[in-house]
Amino acid sequence: MENYYFFDSNLAIGDRRLYSAADWSKVLSKFLESGIYNEADNLAVTADGTKMAVTVGAGVAFIEGRMYENSEPLELRIDAAEASLDRIDLVVLRLDMTEQNRYIKAFVVKGTAAENPVSPVPVDNTFIKEIPLAEVRVIRAKSTIDDAEITDRRNPDFVDPFTDGSRISTLERDSATYEWVKKFGIGNSVVNITNNLDTITQGGLNSWSAASIGAPTTLGGGQLLHLPGNNVNYQTQLALRDGVNAAYYRNKNNGVWEPWRKIITDEPPTWINIPLQNGAVAVPGHLLYVTKIGPIVIIRGQLDAATAAGTNFATLFAGYRPITTLMYLTTDNSINLHLAKIGINPSTGVMTLHGKSVSAMSVWVNCAFVAG
Repeated sequence: MENYYFFDSNLAIGDRRLYSAADWSKVLSKFLESGIYNEADNLAVTADGTKMAVTVGAGVAFIEGRMYENSEPLELRIDAAEASLDRIDLVVLRLDMTEQNRYIKAFVVKGTAAENPVSPVPVDNTFIKEIPLAEVRVIRAKSTIDDAEITDRRNPDFVDPFTDGSRISTLERDSATYEWVKKFGIGNSVVNITNNLDTITQGGLNSWSAASIGAPTTLGGGQLLHLPGNNVNYQTQLALRDGVNAAYYRNKNNGVWEPWRKIITDEPPTWINIPLQNGAVAVPGHLLYVTKIGPIVIIRGQLDAATAAGTNFATLFAGYRPITTLMYLTTDNSINLHLAKIGINPSTGVMTLHGKSVSAMSVWVNCAFVAG
């Protein structure tokens, strides 16, 4: 039989479309599971230990397309205890679709006293469906209910009040997921692996210090995100340094970690002095320095006029060398713009002053290039 919902009536052609509450509930039940909304007190059942009563907290539930709302704490009376035996009562939300009732209300279902009492079984038939909220152990000859005598029976399913089909979650699943995520150091705590970044294989967030083996810098520590690849020989790490806006990354290929690369920074560059050799002399105040920002190498300094053409005046550090042979023209600091030529060997890092248009000229060494 074909059914379809919902369309307006067209009285002009005598076509009336009539729908019942059951029709609406049928449609809504396709989108929202029966259960308790994660809202207010979630219909939690408590007791204050002063009387034979329990309190159902504020909250919202949804049972087979019908909604229940308790806007304020609701007190439910508990029948007097038996003289010599305990019993277990059950607090339920009852959907009653019988003609005389048609409601959802909270009730206490009285249990049977026994040496080993058991909770009543929730009703689930064509007309009545009960969702358990809590068990209440009624201690023999006792005239009050304590909170410790209440056992939460709410199903772990909490239905998020959205209907897009992707936001239904469970307390058990949420808890398990949170614990699983925490194992990877994502959340309120990190996996504190600070001694050797080279040996990390588990994905997640780690802390590191300047003393850690494989740290991207000795200037300070920070947080490291480890991204495992298909196997331990292929990995990626992203490091963020504490206290400054500096980020680094590196890859592991064929089991070997590549050098760290600085990819984001607003901190001043760290300049490293390059020792001069073979009799080369720097102009006072203009020693030869190098820095590296990401893959970009920057060299600055000035050679004194005493440095002769053809001199291998310095050796550039490994990791700071160009991809291929670098040859560039430079000048002196005079208004005459005398020219000189400098070369850098990509394999050895040897820096050579190849020629000067004026033998007595000082030479700027300033340049920038992409490291190999």
